[in-house]
Amino acid sequence: QRGAVSLELMLPLLLAVLAGGFLGSRLGAMRFKPQTIQQILGLVVILALLLLSRKIGFF
Repeated sequence: QRGAVSLELMLPLLLAVLAGGFLGSRLGAMRFKPQTIQQILGLVVILALLLLSRKIGFF
């Protein structure tokens, strides 16, 4: 049915988000310089832009 939430899909995604948030905050606070974090985030944004552009038919 439309709008239904699959718990089988939601649990692994929740675990991935929690693990990524934990690791990202630890590495960001203790290991990487702010400039490095900006560059990594910039690459992530560009990758997301390219993937979304391809999905809607720009590429």
